[in-house]
Amino acid sequence: MKIKPNRDFEIFKREFTKWQTRFGLNGYSVHFEHKPLEGQLACISTQQNTMCTTVTLGSNRIKNQDACPPVTVPELAKHEAIHLLIHRVQSYGEARYLGSEEMGEAIEELTIRLERLIE
Repeated sequence: MKIKPNRDFEIFKREFTKWQTRFGLNGYSVHFEHKPLEGQLACISTQQNTMCTTVTLGSNRIKNQDACPPVTVPELAKHEAIHLLIHRVQSYGEARYLGSEEMGEAIEELTIRLERLIE
């Protein structure tokens, strides 16, 4: 995969915003970052009480791509938008009696399944 850092980041932001709108999640304030990530291609961090989220595209994706199946920048953006879609359920589940590890695994499985179904 050939990486064009600025172009990829612009595509990532545009695609994430497209999915955010499509999922009706416009109440969230979104901040985008493009920086090195350890062991991830992209990530999202959301504070449900303030409805603020930070979405990060890894600037070192070539290094991390070896451990993952090949994915495109638009696919990464869609994946992170799906995480935002299910975040409220996740935050409520983690606030209850389940361990965050158990809930995190279930949420990741659901995200991957939705990713395959949503076009």
